[in-house]
Amino acid sequence: MFSCLSTRRYLFLSVFLLLLVGIQFPAIGQDKQPINLVEQYSRARFRLRINELLDILGLRAIPRDLAHIPTRADTLLQIFQQGKQKALATEPSMESRRKILFGKLEWRKIEPNERHWFMNKFREVEWTSAGMPINTVVDTMPAPLLRARLEALFGPPSNTIVDIAREKRPSGKEFIEFEYWFVINEEIPFIVLDVDGPFEEGLVFAGSWADVDMLGEIKRDFVRKILSTPTLAPYVDYYYAFDEGVWYRTGYDGRNFFVERIPPPDISKGRPHLASR
Repeated sequence: MFSCLSTRRYLFLSVFLLLLVGIQFPAIGQDKQPINLVEQYSRARFRLRINELLDILGLRAIPRDLAHIPTRADTLLQIFQQGKQKALATEPSMESRRKILFGKLEWRKIEPNERHWFMNKFREVEWTSAGMPINTVVDTMPAPLLRARLEALFGPPSNTIVDIAREKRPSGKEFIEFEYWFVINEEIPFIVLDVDGPFEEGLVFAGSWADVDMLGEIKRDFVRKILSTPTLAPYVDYYYAFDEGVWYRTGYDGRNFFVERIPPPDISKGRPHLASR
C-alpha cells in the first residue's frame, strides 16, 4: 500500500517538474531564433515523457456512487409511481386480451345489489368510448327496442334513474333511463346506458382507457348478441326529460311499446312495475 502511494507521489511530482521545466521552453513560432538540435531533442523528450505519465495517471479521479439529495420531485415521483401501480392494477391480463382478440367474451351483468362492489373495484377507471365502431346497426335501432332485447338477454338493468337519488344529479345529462354494467372475462368493466330515453336511437357505450385496444371487439360482440336475439322481454322504466321538466313511464308490455307522460312519481317506492300500469 505504502509502495503504491510512494509510486503515485513520484509520478505526480514528475509531472509537476516536467510541466515546470516545460514552460521554460518558448512556444514554437513565438521564438524567431533558430532552434538547435539540443533544444529540439529536449522538447521531444519532454512531450514523450508527459504522454507516458498521462497514460499511467490518466488525470482522473476514481468515481464515487451518486449521492441522493432530497428534492420536491421525490414526492411527485411517489405520486406518479402510485398512479402507475393503480393503472396496472386495473389493466386486464394477457389471458383476457387473448380471449377477446379471438372472440371469446364472457359477459356477466352486475346485479343491483352488486353496484357498490363494482364502483369500488373500478373506482380508478377512466371511462372512454374511444376505439369503438360507430354507425353500427345497433346505433340506429330505437332505444326501446334495444332495451327490450337487453331485458331478454340479461334481465333488468344494473341501474335506473330510481336507484340514484335525484338530488345527486345536477345536470340533465345525468338523468339516464337505465344502465347495464358488465364485467367481461371476470376483470374488464363495460357500461351500456341510455341517456336520451325512449325518444332516440342507439345507446352509449363506455369502457376503460386501459382496455381501449379491446373496446372495438367488445362492442362488436355486443352487437352480435343483440342482433342474434330477436326475443323481446317486457319491461317498464321511468324517464325524466330534464329540458321539459316532464316525467315519463315507458316500456314494452309484451305486445306494444308505450311512452306515457305522468306526474312526478314517488321514486322512494323503487322501480315501477308493469302490473301497476
